[in-house]
Amino acid sequence: MQHSMDDTAAQQTASMVEGSPVRVLVYVAVVLCLLLAALPAIEPLGTPNAPAVSEGELDLTEWDFGSKPSIELKGDWGFYWQQVVDPQAVSPAATGEAYIRVPGHWAQIAGAGTHGFASYVADLILPASAPPLMLKMTEVGTASAVYVNGVLVHESGRFGTTGQTSVPGIQRDLIRVLAVDENRHLRIVIHVSNFDYRTGGIWDPPVLGTVEKIQQQQDVRLAYAIFLASGICVIGLYQIGLYSLRREDISPLYFAAFCIGIVLRILSTDERFLTLLVPDISYVALVRIEYLSFLLATPAFGMFLVEILRGKFPVWMRFAGILPGLLGSLAIVFTQPVVFSEWLPFFQAYLVFGCLCCIYLLIRAIFNQMWVAWGFLISFLALLVAVFNDILVSVGLVQTPVILVSTGLFFFIVVQTYVLSMRSSLALRSVELLRFQLEAHSNQLEAEVAERTRDLATANAALEKLTVEDSLTQIANRRQFDQTLAREWASHHRRQEALSLILCDIDYFKKYNDRFGHVRGDEALQQVALCLRDCLSRPNDLVARYGGEEFVVLLPDTPSEGARELAERLLGAVRELRISHPDSPEGIVTLSMGVTTIIPDARTSRAQLVERADELLYRAKSEGRNRYIAD
Repeated sequence: MQHSMDDTAAQQTASMVEGSPVRVLVYVAVVLCLLLAALPAIEPLGTPNAPAVSEGELDLTEWDFGSKPSIELKGDWGFYWQQVVDPQAVSPAATGEAYIRVPGHWAQIAGAGTHGFASYVADLILPASAPPLMLKMTEVGTASAVYVNGVLVHESGRFGTTGQTSVPGIQRDLIRVLAVDENRHLRIVIHVSNFDYRTGGIWDPPVLGTVEKIQQQQDVRLAYAIFLASGICVIGLYQIGLYSLRREDISPLYFAAFCIGIVLRILSTDERFLTLLVPDISYVALVRIEYLSFLLATPAFGMFLVEILRGKFPVWMRFAGILPGLLGSLAIVFTQPVVFSEWLPFFQAYLVFGCLCCIYLLIRAIFNQMWVAWGFLISFLALLVAVFNDILVSVGLVQTPVILVSTGLFFFIVVQTYVLSMRSSLALRSVELLRFQLEAHSNQLEAEVAERTRDLATANAALEKLTVEDSLTQIANRRQFDQTLAREWASHHRRQEALSLILCDIDYFKKYNDRFGHVRGDEALQQVALCLRDCLSRPNDLVARYGGEEFVVLLPDTPSEGARELAERLLGAVRELRISHPDSPEGIVTLSMGVTTIIPDARTSRAQLVERADELLYRAKSEGRNRYIAD
């Protein structure tokens, strides 16, 4: 019965969609017009027809930053292959100067390899009335250090002259230009190294402009990227919702996977905004996401078309369109960028092949009177333009704003969402009939889940207590001490504050056990542990059983003097317990202690702190016990 209702709804939906080409085309036209209307707000970073750097020099004395607030520093920069130019020199002392086109790859220079290092130099003369300026650093492959008039103002990764010293990074930055000499001269020296990608160089030109304009353009681009990414995310979640309501149709799930790939593509390419969301993301992870985003999105979209155009996909085309993307994704996951980036032309060819196959199938569907294919075809052609733009930009043949790719993808996804919604609208009516029956069952299930969740929370709390508390002494155990020491060590290393540790051992405890037995020994351990705990007054101080008859006291933010005072107090408190111990020279249970204090830094470790306390404890024992030794 349910299948019959779904089939009827699907037939009605298909009839509605396939019989309404005008409706689809009108929607496509409206969405396209809205996106085209929004594009003028996304200004290019530079000013069109601006002067370019020529033979490493750019004279901006006649440039008016008031009417033309920004300029891309394109052109022929001074280029020194395998040389590190002194950024503080009046004129470069290096030899072998050549000129290289920026933006571009340094492989365009004869003799320059794909891997190595180089120095880029440009001398600018600013107008006398120049306002406060800002330098926007964009894409450099793959590690760089930027100097303005000899001052280091920006680093991306870590520049190095070997593969061992060079660390790749993708860090875009906005730099206020402060170091301008009295002659309004601005020397920009960029050291670039690449040992981790298929080729190196300055891939996007630096941009010089007024502080207000550069910041405004950055904010607008960020807002636009957030708009596109969030919009596509919502569409993806919507498709997942559709699939959850009607599991028989798996096409929305494939389309949701495609949307996720496109979101990752936008965030990992357009201005690298993913680095703002995840500041600690590594270069390798970012490049992998960039590549995987389109390699996984392509087979996801291929599976989506397989579901939409059932019976119209040749078997060989399915495997040719999906299998290379999956194999390429595995290669990216298990190899480094220096390896898989060499395969970029093959990935791009695979993408172009997939696009051509889709166009062929959509045209065939139109001839077969599937009017829904009109929306697919128009939006796909827009996407194809964006894809080709992306490929041409990546190989340096054209320079267009990257927002063209993102906008094309967004337009494509919005149109596909509309088409999918039309297909699903009638099918969802059958789901509505089941909603009331499911609601009662859902409420009952939620109540059971809530009850079991409470029981589980209680059990987890008891289990958590067992994992961090010593069952005999009822104080912290070794595991909790290790976790607390790791946390406090990191905190004190960051704040450069003193961290103290007291390692305690009950004197002659083996003889105590031999005389009184282990039951009395356990009681003595309990009394000593509670005594040590009661001597601590600060909430962050920690006493823990370290092992056997050993205890450890961790004292955050405590200098050496405070640790000694507490050690003296602990010794006296244990003596005052007056626990009889005939085999001890004192006649009672006493402690020996090692007290150490350290300010954590990169040369020290937690293990060294504990080892030092253990050494001092050994000295205290060797000097007669019932005392503490501090460093």
